[in-house]
Amino acid sequence: MSFPTVIYGPASLRWETHTTQRRPLGTQLVIPDGRKFRYARAGATALVVGDLLQAPANTANHVNLTPAITAVNSLTPTVAVGATAVVVDEYARGLFVVSVTPGAGLAYEILSNPVNAGSADMVVTLAPGNAIQTALTATSRVDLIRHPYSAVIQHPTTRTGIAVGVAQVALAIDAYGWVQTHGLCAVLTEGTVILGNMVIPSASTAGGVAPQGAATYIAPAIGRVQRVAATAAWSTIFLEIDG
Repeated sequence: MSFPTVIYGPASLRWETHTTQRRPLGTQLVIPDGRKFRYARAGATALVVGDLLQAPANTANHVNLTPAITAVNSLTPTVAVGATAVVVDEYARGLFVVSVTPGAGLAYEILSNPVNAGSADMVVTLAPGNAIQTALTATSRVDLIRHPYSAVIQHPTTRTGIAVGVAQVALAIDAYGWVQTHGLCAVLTEGTVILGNMVIPSASTAGGVAPQGAATYIAPAIGRVQRVAATAAWSTIFLEIDG
């Protein structure tokens, strides 16, 4: 079965929620006024409407892993997982990234992974069309990276991943729905934003945006201010997370 990667649909479609997955993660929805959304799964806490969201953080024991020797054209590489458990299909549609040569610079889509208690070898099944291109050796290193829309969370004040959108519905834990990534959107505001200027993730209010340059860390711009609201209220921001 094939699925479209971009859906053009009615505005009401952005409100749909599911307790089981019905579309590929990251599927883009474009509604008639040009606003864009991505299909996502909520992480370990329920999402709050109008909050800026972040991709799941990387797991320290699931990066810089040592692979088994793996031949070219294999779809089932094995890696030695560190001391953090892996749940079934935690990395499905994520990436198997080779970060140290041999094979460095190549990234492969993951089809599935089994349960692993941690500190044990794990066979990762790569998606069709993602066979290993350069043989892996014991000196290669591999990172397991989740799909950015696989378990989205409220953007923390100290970021641990990339910003991926703004919540449009109060998605329950592990539920599926749409998050906005482009176009005019109401977003929680911290500080005094300026009409027409860029905003960035807030360093003091989780889920909020702040004036560019106001945060204590360098952060990527989320979008431009169309209407200024008071701090702790929701300004209208033209999101530019998706082009």
